[in-house]
Amino acid sequence: MPLVYITGIAGSGKSTVQQELKRRGHDAYDADEPGIGAAHDRNGLIVKVPDASERSPDWFQRHSWRMIDGALERLQLKAETDYVFLCGAVTSAEDRGLFAQTICLDIDEATLRTRLASREGNDFGQSQHELARILEVHKTATENYRQKGAAVVDATRPLHEVVDAILALVN
Repeated sequence: MPLVYITGIAGSGKSTVQQELKRRGHDAYDADEPGIGAAHDRNGLIVKVPDASERSPDWFQRHSWRMIDGALERLQLKAETDYVFLCGAVTSAEDRGLFAQTICLDIDEATLRTRLASREGNDFGQSQHELARILEVHKTATENYRQKGAAVVDATRPLHEVVDAILALVN
């Protein structure tokens, strides 16, 4: 069975999709979970993510969200017996050749702004510089994933429809 990567811009619904997949009985993980992904500095060391008030634009130049060593390989082993979904956006995950399929969650700018402003438990994207950064990436993110062969799912639809569309793509 395949290891499936569900990705998209911040606020596209990756964590919500992961929770719904788990609710439906699927083996699904969030790249933000402990033991899966973490912020890393330029030397590859794991660092604590500071609060929004302490995350400057410079912080993002010096850090990235990456998979923890061995996490992808552990998920791939699980995928030998059943579908495994990894939901997230991590710089080290996409080019490792471990995913059978990549699915990009696509949303429009208005939905993106609304979701980021109303997030609970995740303050990423609520500062002006983070919002500007996300909006800039949003302009080309879906097309970039499409060019890499990702299937694209309209994540502005109701959650059950989004997850149904994802499951239809992998079955």
